[in-house]
Amino acid sequence: MSRLKEFSYSDVNQRRLIYASSLLSSVSIAFILTDYIYSLKYYFYYFPVSRLVFFIALCALFLGNLAGKLLFSRMEKGRVLIIIVDVLFIFAAVPYLLRFYLLPGIDEPIVYVFSLWMYAIPLYIFILLFLVGIKINYFLKVSCGDFIDEKQGLVMLLSLMLLGFFLGLGISSARFLLAAYIPWSVMNAAVVVFPVLMIPLTVILRLSYNPSPMFARHFEEETESREEEIAHRDDLFFTYLNFSYIFMYVYLGYVSFIKFYGDIYYIKFIFMGVILFSFLAGFLLSRFFRLTSWHIYAEMLFPVFFLSYVFVLYRLGSLLPFYYGMCLFIAPAIFFSFVILQNINTLMANFDHKRRFRIIDFSLLILPVPLLAVMALTEFTYRWYFILIYVLTFLNIIIPGLYLVNRQMKNYKKAVYFIFALLFIPVIIVMHVYFKIPLNSDIYVSRMHNFREIKSTNINALYIKTEAMVTMNGFPVFKMEDSIIRNMKRAFIAIAMHHEDMQKRILIIDGNQKFFRNPIFAYFKNALCVDPLSEENVDHNRLPIAGEQLYIPDEQDIMIYLYREKRKFRTIVDNPNLLDQTMNEFRFSRVYYAMLKERLEEGGMFVQTFHTDLSDPALVNLAVKNMDDLYKNHIVYLFSDILVVLSSDNDFRFSENNRNMILDFMHNKKEPKNLFFDETQLYSHLLFTDLGDLARFLPEDQGKTIRRFRPVTGKAFADREIYDLMGSRNDAITGLVSHDQKDFYFGLFLRNALARNADILSKLKKTELAEAEKRYEDETTFLFDLKRYTEYMTELRSYLNVILSYKEEYYFNAALRLEKDRNWEGAKTLYRAILIINKDNFEANYRLGLLCLTLQDLDNSFIYLQNAMKLRKDHPKVLYLMGVLYFSMGRIQDAIQYLNQSLQQREKNSSIFLYLGLSYEKLGNLAEARVNYEKALLEDPNDVTIQARIDGINKKNEDEKNKWKVESPKNAMEDEKDEEMPLPINKSAYEIRLGDEEEKTDQK
Repeated sequence: MSRLKEFSYSDVNQRRLIYASSLLSSVSIAFILTDYIYSLKYYFYYFPVSRLVFFIALCALFLGNLAGKLLFSRMEKGRVLIIIVDVLFIFAAVPYLLRFYLLPGIDEPIVYVFSLWMYAIPLYIFILLFLVGIKINYFLKVSCGDFIDEKQGLVMLLSLMLLGFFLGLGISSARFLLAAYIPWSVMNAAVVVFPVLMIPLTVILRLSYNPSPMFARHFEEETESREEEIAHRDDLFFTYLNFSYIFMYVYLGYVSFIKFYGDIYYIKFIFMGVILFSFLAGFLLSRFFRLTSWHIYAEMLFPVFFLSYVFVLYRLGSLLPFYYGMCLFIAPAIFFSFVILQNINTLMANFDHKRRFRIIDFSLLILPVPLLAVMALTEFTYRWYFILIYVLTFLNIIIPGLYLVNRQMKNYKKAVYFIFALLFIPVIIVMHVYFKIPLNSDIYVSRMHNFREIKSTNINALYIKTEAMVTMNGFPVFKMEDSIIRNMKRAFIAIAMHHEDMQKRILIIDGNQKFFRNPIFAYFKNALCVDPLSEENVDHNRLPIAGEQLYIPDEQDIMIYLYREKRKFRTIVDNPNLLDQTMNEFRFSRVYYAMLKERLEEGGMFVQTFHTDLSDPALVNLAVKNMDDLYKNHIVYLFSDILVVLSSDNDFRFSENNRNMILDFMHNKKEPKNLFFDETQLYSHLLFTDLGDLARFLPEDQGKTIRRFRPVTGKAFADREIYDLMGSRNDAITGLVSHDQKDFYFGLFLRNALARNADILSKLKKTELAEAEKRYEDETTFLFDLKRYTEYMTELRSYLNVILSYKEEYYFNAALRLEKDRNWEGAKTLYRAILIINKDNFEANYRLGLLCLTLQDLDNSFIYLQNAMKLRKDHPKVLYLMGVLYFSMGRIQDAIQYLNQSLQQREKNSSIFLYLGLSYEKLGNLAEARVNYEKALLEDPNDVTIQARIDGINKKNEDEKNKWKVESPKNAMEDEKDEEMPLPINKSAYEIRLGDEEEKTDQK
């Protein structure tokens, strides 16, 4: 029989125009979105920009699609609307791409626009994606139709859109590789060609949104029935489920990926590129395979592919670099896209134009939006992440199973499915338990590492016991160390001295606030502290409240705070953390510094701090260059590992008012008393009064824009000459004293005070530098050199006594950490430093003797253990070690004596009995040796060495018994052959002789 088949469109060339327009639009919007996130990664460095853009994109596309459906349904053709939308899109995209030329002289136009109105750029992105949503609605409606050549346009449309997004993402990302050769402005201008090429396409395009039907006669049998209608409803049900499942699985796969490889922008983009590429590969693969009911039964394989990816990540994620880790998701992504296209093929075959469009539109642009929006705004814990996965797994197995039971098919197929279902669930449980995956309330994507190490730190103590490197997404963000904490406090006292009036407003932008609350901040009476890290950035970890909480930081993004805060400040301090100092170029850019300067009072002061050992030298160089361009005057302080640059348009002056403020600090505040022995120690840290002098010691400027994927850390200075200068230059501050008559006597006093203490100040700075560089023996040597000045300087004596009182404990704790890490030489250095401070320190002598014994340095071990015995002659562990040492030296009787004394002091462990057994065995007293070996085995039943020694004793006893056995002679001659008569000696003499022989053999 023949029937009439409806066709929506006849012009095949118009379909090609749709393809070209969709490709150009996809490249343009993908480039703009990627560029937007790349730009904002600096401005909102800790704010989840990609999540914000993703949410905006979902909402804009959702609303744009609904608006397009509403508007196009009211128009007969819709051509006018699509022309208007395309024109608006082109007029919106082109200025963005040409922003560097439209706003000449502004390095970062986005920041400039943000400073005018903070919502401008997000609103722009929303409008742009809203227009894209309208266009996508039109493209989908047209492509869902049947063309006269019977080729499906929807598959090609989706493929080209994926290709466009992939190209846009790739072109935008390629700028990082080409940034040293091609400016960003040129790259952006080159991309203008994509939206511009849409102009002729927009004019020519004339496909109707609501076409008039055309018919063609086909000679085929009409087979429509009630069963087919039911099958179509089933197809529709599984289509909606498949699209929803796939979107959820892809997002959950992305979450697991960033869990193992970091929540970093470039990692996200590369992973997105892999997904787009994999989906294209799946679409291509699907063109060669048309599988009946695949869209139904493939659902049961979703958890197989996805959970295999998750479990492999748990097995290899920490071992594989991220570019291998992202390849693990290629197979699931290809499979998902393969299923998507099988669904589309089923829809195209079983539904008419209008129903296809409604299904595809609902599946792609309506149903996924609430699902993905909720997931994007959810911070998963282990419990909820795996509950969601296992619920999806349950649905993926049960629903196809129910469908399978109710269908007429061969029983063996049903049996295979149920065997699969029964085996798969216990396999999941076993794998979950095997990889020890928790199901607790801890955050699934944790960003912080080593935060717990600093939680118990008491910053009010005399010294910081903890040493830890805290990382965020695998990158250093804060280093907890006594020298660093001490120098941070010193740096802010120097800032306070030049802030002059403590009642004036000061803004402190502190990126370390989540890891260290600097108590000096509380001395500024009118201070505002901004903490740019949110609790989400640090996995909601909080430092315990210690002492008095005298100030409360304002947790806000810097740019948002600067936009909303219109007040002026006398001083602004930027105290970035290590992540800023290694990756956040924006924090040291001219644009950022200019924005901060706008918030300064006239003649106000800007302060920038750096970590000299862990910052990126190129960023330090960039910051110095930009501060030099924006401010007229500068002074530089160097506190061993903390560099402080103060900049202002006014001259820096040092007067009696400054000195009186510091004296007030010294007498009335707790912290400065432990940081400086007197005021001149603070003054001596001023190194330069001109920024050009500092620039001489910085690495050469390469003259290229800094673009990086990984942090670069290293010494901020090109050589150590600056540290030598720091140790010798003490009077740079005298250059700040006015030459007026009223300050003449003050300047004279200051020069005399610095000259009088010159040697002391140099040694103190060398001591601090040795402490920062962990040259402990040098540090203690300098400290003892300083002690000879204390006879006539009570302030210095008190200061050194405080330092020396905690240095012993500090070194000891540090040495124990090094021993734990098997850094024996480092631990020995620290113990020797302790003995320089206090030669009668028992623990240092004892542990140094133990270390030397471990390293087979018997002579030094003997010296240190003897010293320990002089201090505590009855200490059981020392007695035991002396016994071991004498055994190693071959003095067996002495070893037995000390080991028995250790036992008398109630020191019982397997090692003592083992060495006693060895000693008696050396002497040939096998019976006593066996007794001690058996005691050692009772103390440690699992020690195979002890069991081997007992077996050795048993063998020796057996050999001794067999030694005197004589085989029965076979004849008289054999009976008399080789006959030896044993000497009649007593047992004790035999044991002594046997012991001597064995000892000689062992010595050989």
